[in-house]
Amino acid sequence: MEWIVRLNPVRAAYAAADTGAATNQALPNATVTLFKVFGQGGAEEQVDIGEVTTDSNGAFEITDIDAAPAGTGQATDFYYEVRITKGDLELRAPSAPGTDDTVNVTPESDLASRILSDVVVVPGEDSPPIPKADTIEALRELVIQNAADLQDSGAIAIPSALDAQADDTLLATANGLAAGGGNAEKVFKAASFEAEYLELTGDDSTTNADSAAYIKRVTREACSQAAGSYLPQTLADALGAFMNSSDNTVTLAEIISAYNDNFSGPDLAAGAQLSDFQALLEGVATKTGASADTATELSKE
Repeated sequence: MEWIVRLNPVRAAYAAADTGAATNQALPNATVTLFKVFGQGGAEEQVDIGEVTTDSNGAFEITDIDAAPAGTGQATDFYYEVRITKGDLELRAPSAPGTDDTVNVTPESDLASRILSDVVVVPGEDSPPIPKADTIEALRELVIQNAADLQDSGAIAIPSALDAQADDTLLATANGLAAGGGNAEKVFKAASFEAEYLELTGDDSTTNADSAAYIKRVTREACSQAAGSYLPQTLADALGAFMNSSDNTVTLAEIISAYNDNFSGPDLAAGAQLSDFQALLEGVATKTGASADTATELSKE
């Protein structure tokens, strides 16, 4: 697999002057390293890519690397982190490519890396599984887009990576983005819930009550943290027991059939519901699969 990576901020208005990328120019002659980052407390591993530096356009290639695993909650799951250094400067970008890919490494992608490694959280777990590869890819691009737009509008100022308190300041900014209501917050919550799901379904000690509580929180979040109870406890308990069973898959057609069998009123037309759901999934895939420079605001369908 081949990687083409650019150090080039994605919005014309922003580039930290001390990255060497002023007025949206690339960072040349920087050293490139590549690491595998594991979940569940696994130690990171540097990947041998030889001596790689950015060219005059800030671009470089990494060849002959393994595709990142899709992600199943196992301790062997990992994503890649590209690190570019020049002098005291270091910028990072998380990536989990399955095919040849192009990745921007920017001050904004550095924030995405910090959200993934330090902000994504699973209740009660200090070392949770990492999210799936597609979610990691979406997180990088949507955080870059959100951070760049906020910087361009003057809403935030992305801190310099060379400040004396850079680590603390960048982590605080990452936390702010993850609570700011934009795409960064939405994809951060998706990554956190996905990591928690992988933790729950991969742990033999998970109880039905654990699964039910998870389902209630996901439902509440999907309803914009509404104060009302959108999922009665009896139903949450039943769904929790189902999620915690060995055969915990069900098709949309089966859900529609069960609804029609158990609720009064007109039956749902399976064909129409399946078509609408397919369109919804395609819309979500399009938005979460967009690159930072084409991404739009995620919203309720």
